[in-house]
Amino acid sequence: MNVNRSFSNQVQQIIYEIMKDRLPHTLKEVRERCKDAGVDVNGKDGTLYTLVHRLKQSGKIQSTGQKGTYILAAETERVNEDSSTEKDGQEKVSKESTEKVSEWDQADILWPDEKNDGELRISINDKGEIRLNKAFLRKIETKTVAIRFSNNYKVILLREMLSGDGVYKCTNGGIIRNKRIVSELKKRNFQFPVTYVIIWDEKEKFWRGNLRKKDNNG
Repeated sequence: MNVNRSFSNQVQQIIYEIMKDRLPHTLKEVRERCKDAGVDVNGKDGTLYTLVHRLKQSGKIQSTGQKGTYILAAETERVNEDSSTEKDGQEKVSKESTEKVSEWDQADILWPDEKNDGELRISINDKGEIRLNKAFLRKIETKTVAIRFSNNYKVILLREMLSGDGVYKCTNGGIIRNKRIVSELKKRNFQFPVTYVIIWDEKEKFWRGNLRKKDNNG
């Protein structure tokens, strides 16, 4: 049995169930509903984010414009309403639903191994290039972010902002340039490239990156 596929299918059904009221819902609500349903989401943020991204890319859900908040797409709602269950327990799909759901959409997704779901990282090289890796770049919707560091530069904070102090526009490749950061890191004897592993801070509503110790003696 493919554990990743089973997990993803269960979570997808929970997402549809939550969002069928056509109201905005957050990833926090999805996690809580998963726990209530006995679906273990601990340590599977990468898989969850990947699933939500795929659903958004395929047009089944859409972002409300608020970070981490989504709503069911109208087309998905119609397709789900077209499916019902016979009294004898067998699923009945209407002609309209059959036309809307392609063979591709009905096929099982081959999800990446969980270890490859994408560690979120920011790396800084000696040219002053602050690089968001592809997995992290997919999480940033506006590509306009503010960046701050702790006093010892072992923690980087990043928040999506359109304007304000320390706001940068990422390139399409996820690069932000700032030569001053090189001198700050050299003063602290950091070895380049300096890498931070990123997590979402739900309470503070920003991304937090901790210095990866295997690269520097953090």
